[in-house]
Amino acid sequence: MKKSLLLFAVLSFLTCHAQDFWTEVAPFQNPNNSSVSHISIVDENIVWVTGRSFISPGNTEEIWSYSTDGGFTWTNGEISLGNPDLIVSSVIALSETTAFVSVFPKNTGSFGGVWKTENSGATWTNQPTATFNNIDSFANFIHFWDDNTGVVVGDPEGGFFEIYTTTNGGSNWDRVPQLNMPLPIDANEYALTDKYEIRNNTVRFATTFGRIFTSTDYGNTWSVTQAPIPDFGGGINSDGSGSFSFKNNNEGLIVSDSFDFFRTINGGNSWISESTPQGLRNHQISFVPTTANTYFSIGGNLGSSSTFGSSYSLNGGIDWINLDDVDSDPVMPNVVKFQSGTVGFCLGYYTSNPTALKFFKLTDPLNRLNGALTTANFNENAFLVSPNPTQDFIKINGKNIQEITLIDVQGKVLFVQSYPIVGEVHLDLTSFQNGVYFAKVIPVEGENYTVKILKN
Repeated sequence: MKKSLLLFAVLSFLTCHAQDFWTEVAPFQNPNNSSVSHISIVDENIVWVTGRSFISPGNTEEIWSYSTDGGFTWTNGEISLGNPDLIVSSVIALSETTAFVSVFPKNTGSFGGVWKTENSGATWTNQPTATFNNIDSFANFIHFWDDNTGVVVGDPEGGFFEIYTTTNGGSNWDRVPQLNMPLPIDANEYALTDKYEIRNNTVRFATTFGRIFTSTDYGNTWSVTQAPIPDFGGGINSDGSGSFSFKNNNEGLIVSDSFDFFRTINGGNSWISESTPQGLRNHQISFVPTTANTYFSIGGNLGSSSTFGSSYSLNGGIDWINLDDVDSDPVMPNVVKFQSGTVGFCLGYYTSNPTALKFFKLTDPLNRLNGALTTANFNENAFLVSPNPTQDFIKINGKNIQEITLIDVQGKVLFVQSYPIVGEVHLDLTSFQNGVYFAKVIPVEGENYTVKILKN
């Protein structure tokens, strides 16, 4: 095992980029020849990643790294699977010492499955009862809810999806019987390694036929619903792809790579097509755990799909704030994972250097994902803003207004204006750049309110 002592460098970087949403960290000692593929966040301190080291053209090895101090320093090494033909499809960590990976073969003739480490990555042991030992077997992802209860999801084999569950930490895995799940539409329907989501005891995965399989009992029984897009993988059934995310068992969103946008309030049994909001990205959408109503999206811009970046919504996907307008050197994420509104990691590029793949931890000093730019009572109905969006002037109408504070998305106070007690104020935004602003309205009596203003 190798120890990377990066604390001084990271602290220096934090000092120089105090307002950045993401901060670069280095799980592997040679980032030019190594890349992060999968992320598992245990808590605010412990995070594991798996990746690939490029030894020579066509020759790679699977590698791991973990941090116990929130991503500042890392310990790393090789995942010894005993066969260079095997590829890690996901990782789930339980602690500093214990983690599982799901594995698939690059070529026929080899078989994947589940491997486990209990000594912080020093050795990895195959768990043979999660067999995956047939020609059609392909392990897509693995998840554990606690030390004992886990599930691993594969593609159809023998006419139905190959899914195993365990209740004893992987000592024994049992295949979910055919009677407990809907059948695939045909042999071409399969699951996807990066289109799944776990929310409490519910696990969901999407397929190449635009369906979402759901289990609310730790993977033991399954139901399926049809999404309003034909294929989540961009494969044989579609020229495009899509991403889904659920806030809870009922409320969820879908965005396609062609910027179609859908919402469900009944667990995906039906979907409502909505106008695509400005700022929504089209590659991946994720609900941020522990937040009230925050989603995060990455991908291209509406109207400019080749302009990659990220955005977030504090109100369930209705409005989106573009992070490219916030950071001094914005990041274009490829993969992002959150444990909460304050703990997250992503793989991506700086917009200033889109050829160098980097790994980042969430710093978000303004706590934007938790809605820190809004007050505890964000209520745009209490005070009416018009026109909004605006190009120059706005009016704020309400009751007994005595002060307005204008704030930008970085939390910087642009001005504070006091008034005699009035019911209407006029703000001149002509000299301000296009973007998102927040006006904190302070009335004589009652609670303060924050209203969002869009200037374009």
